[in-house]
Amino acid sequence: MLIDFTIFGTVIYYVLTLTQEQRHNIPFCIYWLIVDMVIMFCTLPYVKLAMYIQILGESTKNIYTLFQIQKTKLKERRDNVDFSDKIAWKRFFQENELKKKEKELKEPKEAP
Repeated sequence: MLIDFTIFGTVIYYVLTLTQEQRHNIPFCIYWLIVDMVIMFCTLPYVKLAMYIQILGESTKNIYTLFQIQKTKLKERRDNVDFSDKIAWKRFFQENELKKKEKELKEPKEAP
């Protein structure tokens, strides 16, 4: 955004420092610069708002996905572990990962 305002300021300064004769020698370029700057200046808030909404949407999606994954993992732990055994309750995820790794090592990988 700072770069955009720097460009706007530089172009406005350039146009204002031109003499009347220099402006009349290249009228379409000057008018095009002015029209282009007005369009860019009006669309700048839209672009910033769109970027903000995109980031907000991605954050919401990531939080929802994390919630769903945690929900399924915790449900699996509730279904498979005895509540009275505190050590098994705490180590369920570690043991589960070890079992998965051992299973992957035993099974041969399929060729692509």
